[in-house]
Amino acid sequence: MAKTLREIYTVCPYCEEDIVIGEREIKLAVRHGSKTGRALVACENCCRTLQLPENVPEGEADLAEWFVDLHRESDDWLDCIGLLNQEVEKEPLGFEMISQVVYYKSGGGAKGLRRREYMEAFGFDPYCFLHKQGRI
Repeated sequence: MAKTLREIYTVCPYCEEDIVIGEREIKLAVRHGSKTGRALVACENCCRTLQLPENVPEGEADLAEWFVDLHRESDDWLDCIGLLNQEVEKEPLGFEMISQVVYYKSGGGAKGLRRREYMEAFGFDPYCFLHKQGRI
């Protein structure tokens, strides 16, 4: 049986800083990716959204084995989400809670989005971004 994966240590392709992607974040990204087709995680340093490859397994043992095999093939496995144009990129201004669910507001005044929806739409992790600015 493969060793249980708790964290992935890698380098963000955007800010080129060392990052750690925790097991919980990977599981949430895979679950969201099964609905949307894109498993998204965030860089803890620059808050940019990163996309995991399509074939990320859900089981812990399978995940550890997959990660080892993946790095044997290539070091370049985390890609920044490409933005269509600069207007698409919106920094989060704040958030609101509705029925214990957090919705993040973009600078353009668009309808509030949940965390992963915001990551998908704008390429930023809104929680990370607002936390680094001291607004959360």
